Amino acid sequence: MYKKVISFLEFGSGFEGDLDAERKALLLVGHLNLALCHLKLLEHVEARDQCDKALKLDPSSEKGLFRRGQANLGLGEPEKAKVDFEAVCKMDPNNKAAANQIILCNKKIKEQKGREKKIYANMFEKFAQRDREKEEEWRRNQPDVMKTLGEWGQDEREREMTDFERENPNILMLNSTGEEFKNM
Repeated sequence: MYKKVISFLEFGSGFEGDLDAERKALLLVGHLNLALCHLKLLEHVEARDQCDKALKLDPSSEKGLFRRGQANLGLGEPEKAKVDFEAVCKMDPNNKAAANQIILCNKKIKEQKGREKKIYANMFEKFAQRDREKEEEWRRNQPDVMKTLGEWGQDEREREMTDFERENPNILMLNSTGEEFKNM
């Protein structure tokens, strides 16, 4: 029924003066009631569209803002809904329904941020875990230098050890021939 009313009045061009004002008022009521029907049927996108059309006719419509806020809340957009409910509260500070909806929006926003935080924390934790695994794999593939300490250079000796080398086995000779350090 409301769709029929809107279709009759929406493109009416033969109205003048008081009749045009009455046409706009009926059109506004038709859009708002159709939005309410869509809200009851959980058709939030259609409800929001009807509210947008109603707000084009009357930007200060409390019902239009309130119902658009409900539609946005139903669509999972609590930030947008909160803006509409706050606009209603600005127009009518005694509107308890809008104040309660703002509280509900804040709760939904907090829950949403908590879920996002958990998702992103897990995502970054997974990346960090992969990095740790790669680093651990790289470390396992590296030779353990502590196990081979003191072993290098043993097979390179082709000459007899000098007295100095025998007395100081922990000192590495810089000259491979050992000529400079003989008879020290």
